Amino acid sequence: MDLVELIRSTVWKLLSQYYEYAVVYSGPEEMDVIYEGETRVYLNGWVKTEDGYLFSPNTVHHIEDQTLRENSQRMY
Repeated sequence: MDLVELIRSTVWKLLSQYYEYAVVYSGPEEMDVIYEGETRVYLNGWVKTEDGYLFSPNTVHHIEDQTLRENSQRMY
């Protein structure tokens, strides 16, 4: 990996939103869950999962950050 690619990749990660535990929905209904777990949302709207899957912005309806709720449940 050359220096330019390293810088680009670092900036890309810094300007993205990371969720330790999130629920990703494809529609407005509760049954429309397409993923639960660690995710990263990039500037262009693409969502990457911890397993490396990518969801396009057209696929994702909304994301709920469940990190705090998940961590509080683990404490007890």
